[in-house]
Amino acid sequence: MSFATETVLPLLRAIQSLKTPDFAGLGIIFYSPPIQLPVRSLGDLDAFPFPLPLVGREAVIDALANISAKAAPWHDGFHLIDSSALALTHPSQFVSPPLDLEIQPSAPPFLGARQMAAVLTSRLPGVSCVALLNTSGEAQVYQRGQRILNEDLKNEQP
Repeated sequence: MSFATETVLPLLRAIQSLKTPDFAGLGIIFYSPPIQLPVRSLGDLDAFPFPLPLVGREAVIDALANISAKAAPWHDGFHLIDSSALALTHPSQFVSPPLDLEIQPSAPPFLGARQMAAVLTSRLPGVSCVALLNTSGEAQVYQRGQRILNEDLKNEQP
């Protein structure tokens, strides 16, 4: 089994089962420390409602499900998770991957901004993968510029 199917997909399934009716979607960058990514916080991390780093699967799932509501101030951007510790280290980050990274011919056509950021960011050194969960329950995982998972989670039972 891969990290995407063993760790990332179950995490997305759990968040999908807990999401609020005003779920805004979710982007997660799984990385290996030290962090060397082109990111900038969208909020004051001292005001984040959970202690950082937030360690442990259940704690991360609970936090991401709670902050992903449109009414939550931390719903926007990508959330960074240390892959080895499964720790949420940087919530609500603006990510700006270099635009000169090559897009693979097998990349999905008509990418939206979040998908394009996921594809490009997944090609950066230190990134294990990038996961997306959209408002309709579709989960996608990108690794090295390729979509490696695309699953509809909306009708799954927890």
